[in-house]
Amino acid sequence: MERVIVSRPARPPLIGMLLLGFILVVMGIPFVGMAVMTALLLSDSRSGGIPGALLVLAGVYFLTDFMGAFIASVGAGFMSVSLRSGRDIVWSVTLAAGVTSVVSLIGMLVFPELSLLAPRSVEAILQIYSSTGLSPLEVNTVFSVFLFIVPSLMILWAAGGTMVAGGFTAILSARRGKPLLSANGGRVSLGLVPAWLLIIALAVNLTGSSLSYTVRQGAINASIFLALPYMVVGFQISRAILKAMPGLILPVSIFAIFLPPVAMGVMVLLGILDTWLNFRLRLAKRVERKAQR
Repeated sequence: MERVIVSRPARPPLIGMLLLGFILVVMGIPFVGMAVMTALLLSDSRSGGIPGALLVLAGVYFLTDFMGAFIASVGAGFMSVSLRSGRDIVWSVTLAAGVTSVVSLIGMLVFPELSLLAPRSVEAILQIYSSTGLSPLEVNTVFSVFLFIVPSLMILWAAGGTMVAGGFTAILSARRGKPLLSANGGRVSLGLVPAWLLIIALAVNLTGSSLSYTVRQGAINASIFLALPYMVVGFQISRAILKAMPGLILPVSIFAIFLPPVAMGVMVLLGILDTWLNFRLRLAKRVERKAQR
């Protein structure tokens, strides 16, 4: 009688989960709660589910405020519903990140007293700037820049925290032997609309001060926010290139270490151009042709 050996999917290393957990804590309590609530809502146990998620939500509200609890509940709700409906993890996290970004921006406009624009937050920020040895004039200049880009900072905080929470949930599920669906190997792809929005925003930025303050502020904040997902796409493309051409690892690493702003700009550019050129598909075909030789 032949012995059948069933292979189990590899579990992510514990160090990876601990590192992502540390980043999650740094991002803030709302995202810790979001990750725990999502895991509970995806759980089939009686002790988990909605009652456990509500208990965690109450804890987030007690430790933060209404907006923190609202962001945690919205992110966990959209992510868990999307995953339970059969969507893959990348699509679900992207959906949740987009919704929490909109919620955080609306919350900042409707409830400024609960955001970075609250008097206590402004006072704390000014004290931090003053403690660095800046003159009052320099402090005012830096703070003016901060106020100019605070919408994109709020969106990046919400989107980044949601992505980390989604990543932690995926690793936790995989370690429990219940990996979440990951279509296309977890590849991130953006459509034409975000690409053109970023191109238009960058074009508006190049016009200088000829436009109104509101238009310029919107364009700069849109550029900052939209650069993040395209940097993720660019990073995945860079990783695919280095995997296909290992000889480039050393020069690319040196380039990234000594010129990080340029390296980030190149990744954003790669992400934008991938909308039309589909670099990863071209690389996959190239690797396939080499394997057939």
